[in-house]
Amino acid sequence: MKKYILSRRTCLLPLSACSKDEKASEDTKEKEQPAKAEKSIDDGSFEEVATGHNCDIKLSVTFKDNKIEKIDVVESSETPTIADTGFKEIINRILEHQNL
Repeated sequence: MKKYILSRRTCLLPLSACSKDEKASEDTKEKEQPAKAEKSIDDGSFEEVATGHNCDIKLSVTFKDNKIEKIDVVESSETPTIADTGFKEIINRILEHQNL
């Protein structure tokens, strides 16, 4: 008999979780997320050096209206047949999502 009661309670737990008010869970999510601070980036081009696999890579990043407008690889001694494909893919993703 005890096994039956225990298994019955176990089966009801997932159902009780589903019956919660969705609005209450949304309110909780909103409280958990910190407010995003507004960040501003000056318009213009900025150069930066990053560490690559074989050497340093010099990049130029152009910002306009708080968006990344263009990224150029200024200098790199990486293997062209490998690195060029990676550079194109990564740069396209950064520009598309406006995120690093």
